[in-house]
Amino acid sequence: MAVCRSDYPLADYEQLEISDLFCHRQINSQIHDKTRLQTDRLSDNFSQVPNYSVAVELVRKGHGWTYCPKHAVLEDIRSGKLVILNHPQAVYRWPVGIFWSAGRQPGTIMQHLIDQISRTFP
Repeated sequence: MAVCRSDYPLADYEQLEISDLFCHRQINSQIHDKTRLQTDRLSDNFSQVPNYSVAVELVRKGHGWTYCPKHAVLEDIRSGKLVILNHPQAVYRWPVGIFWSAGRQPGTIMQHLIDQISRTFP
């Protein structure tokens, strides 16, 4: 989801257009592959950081806005420190998948991993 600090200028918009994001710093994680990075980059003012934790910390300090997983910012949203940007692409789901050999049933560890991912990404 796309978030910013509650006192950041983008938080005041009732309805954001993509063009409203162009002049505000977007902080992005290097976790994205090159294809995803091109689709996620919505601002001309852009900073790349090594991971979501750094991106969220910079947003908490008011240095811009970022896309990040919901679980990384849920408590900050609930407490009112961060807000979800009010634009059509602010919340979207990324597919999560697990692969294993078709000839084998998942073992104990794989089944635990499947259960954890299913709970984290319903």
